[in-house]
Amino acid sequence: MWETKTRESHKRRRNVLSEVHKLSIALQMRGSHMWMYKYRPQHVIFQDMCMILDQRAFRLDGDSAIPILLSQFKADNQKHVMVHELAFGPDSDSSVRGVALWFNIPNKEVVECTPQQAKRFR
Repeated sequence: MWETKTRESHKRRRNVLSEVHKLSIALQMRGSHMWMYKYRPQHVIFQDMCMILDQRAFRLDGDSAIPILLSQFKADNQKHVMVHELAFGPDSDSSVRGVALWFNIPNKEVVECTPQQAKRFR
């Protein structure tokens, strides 16, 4: 099963994001990468190298999470949620964290890997 992460600093700001919303989003994003991928880290998030498998935006409406275009996402709208599906290592490596959904990661925390960092995994 997928792990879900919400940064503490965003729980306060995003208090409208319920467990029902998270489940709805997880079901909508399920299997989007066909459960197989070649791990090539492209980003560093909170000092961890990772690969973004999917990124989607949603609008919360009651107990529903409705997909919206990334271009429609507004970070200051409390009813909007940005979700990243992240891999922290190869899918065949049981020693790394599993694929996880991370909610509302601040843009400043999503940084592209340097070529030197990315080379370690080629």
